[in-house]
Amino acid sequence: SESYTEGGAADQAAQASRKQKKGGNSKTHLPYEGKDVMFTPSNRGRPKLILKHYSFKRDKGDSTKTYWTCDKFSKFKCRCRAITYKSGQITVNEYEHNHPPDMK
Repeated sequence: SESYTEGGAADQAAQASRKQKKGGNSKTHLPYEGKDVMFTPSNRGRPKLILKHYSFKRDKGDSTKTYWTCDKFSKFKCRCRAITYKSGQITVNEYEHNHPPDMK
């Protein structure tokens, strides 16, 4: 007889495989080598990251890295994300922005 945890693991594996087929896996992050990097406060005083005229809002973080979500996620469902590391390194995921850059 199958235990509850074994069945749960099988269900989770099946869900993970479905997610990969449906939308791809966004775990791949590529190093960002560009010079157009700026940290600035938003209108509400929250941290904002700007890469190549695209704005990112702070999502979450810990003592070694900060996760950023595209500012246009709500409006355009843009899946582009970035991670900044305490060492100064920046990586972006494999998704491209699905909207034009902010040119303000």
